[in-house]
Amino acid sequence: MKLRSLFTIATALASLLGMQPAFAVSTHILRVRGLGEPQTLDWNKASTWVEGFVIRNIMEGLVAIDSQMEAQPALAESWDIAPGSRIYTFHLRPGIKWSDGVPLKAQHFVDSWHRLLAPELNAKYASFLFDIEGAEQFHNGQLKDFSKVGVKAVDDLTLRVQLRAAISFWYWIPSFYATFPIRLDLVDSKKKPWDQAGTLVTLGPFTLKSHEAQRSITLERNTEYYGRHGNIDVVNVALVPDDSMALKLFEDGQIDFLPKLASLERTHLRSRPDFRTWPDMRIVHLRMNTEHGPTANLNLRRAIALAIDRTKLTKLFEGAYQHLFRTS
Repeated sequence: MKLRSLFTIATALASLLGMQPAFAVSTHILRVRGLGEPQTLDWNKASTWVEGFVIRNIMEGLVAIDSQMEAQPALAESWDIAPGSRIYTFHLRPGIKWSDGVPLKAQHFVDSWHRLLAPELNAKYASFLFDIEGAEQFHNGQLKDFSKVGVKAVDDLTLRVQLRAAISFWYWIPSFYATFPIRLDLVDSKKKPWDQAGTLVTLGPFTLKSHEAQRSITLERNTEYYGRHGNIDVVNVALVPDDSMALKLFEDGQIDFLPKLASLERTHLRSRPDFRTWPDMRIVHLRMNTEHGPTANLNLRRAIALAIDRTKLTKLFEGAYQHLFRTS
């Protein structure tokens, strides 16, 4: 899960630059490196950092995680946790509108979570909602009636969630992009796909203006956005999967913001005045094939686990998402 307040470009600019124009190009245009062609901009289906970077600049969730790793109000202005930590009630901000002017409703979250959990969608991150009463059973096909899953729009501005067990930290979960709301009137439309430029509606600080596959994405300011915009009107995202090429484009002045520096380059880049870091909440894991090959052997997997010096893991992954950011 990423930090919304840090990965929303406008907010990052505001915090890093103090809202003062300081770009080599226009003060209203930011040129950013994208890590490659997004697999999808459908946030229920998205599963990698590549599309997540774009989605977090065009959408928001109920809550956001700030630089101090604390949950902050986003689309929900507040939430209540009932005694026992099993029932969460989120209160949406009144007056929030999608980029096409349609009011945001609690039902848009219910529709999103229904879709995320639907077995036929086969969403990678459906498990994020499994702590909700009946959610895992619905996803596995054991429960057919979604109305029996513990999520309900009490009214247009109130979303109630009932968990299967007490979880005091569950309000962090809806900060993740897979849980962001959707508009079924667009998702179910038989016209142009809903997640493409020209049809995609958003709730974040930017909207999707254009998308040229394998080349570029252009975002523009969302005039309906309720929050702080920063000083950027347009974000041009160059889709550059190769780290070396991306660094060259930055050095040549063709990119202003270069996220996710290559591991081998971080050491010598640290001394640069345009080198930036910020907190990032992340889980890194080693995945093994337990069915085939040598790692099917339980004792071998245990040996690998014992051989890893866990005290060095944080240093190994430290700074994996550091950035170069042109400020002059």
